[in-house]
Amino acid sequence: CVSIAARKRESKELLIGVIFDPMQNETWTVVRGEKPMLNGKTIAVSNRAEMAEAVVTVGFSKSKEALDLGFDRYKRIAYEVRKTRMLGSAALAMAYIATGRLDAYVEEQISLWDIAAGQLMIEMGGGKVMLKPSTTKPGTMFICAWNGKLPIEEYL
Repeated sequence: CVSIAARKRESKELLIGVIFDPMQNETWTVVRGEKPMLNGKTIAVSNRAEMAEAVVTVGFSKSKEALDLGFDRYKRIAYEVRKTRMLGSAALAMAYIATGRLDAYVEEQISLWDIAAGQLMIEMGGGKVMLKPSTTKPGTMFICAWNGKLPIEEYL
């Protein structure tokens, strides 16, 4: 997919975002302060609040340390949720959370350009995004994005 976002230079506040999936001909758009949209229709995160009902994706970064952390996290989460999925695209995973197709996404090592548009979509759609410096590669981030209702933080 293609993911584009804009933010203010000084404050780094995200302003707009677009994610396009050419395989499905789907376009997600968001403007700060407004509800996100998919192909022109308003969307929102899911209402699932129990891990046993959740569909979660865990990303696996390429370094050995990030893979090891990802596998350990995957095991903790996979036993608790209804289903896990692997999409291979952080931006698409976040668009799916904003749409309610997925409930959470976790990855140890990601870059801002991969997740900026999705972050704004999830936040404007009622979800949450936690970003921390990655412990495996300087300059990258750990991310947990979710519908804001799941107790996913207990499994990180």
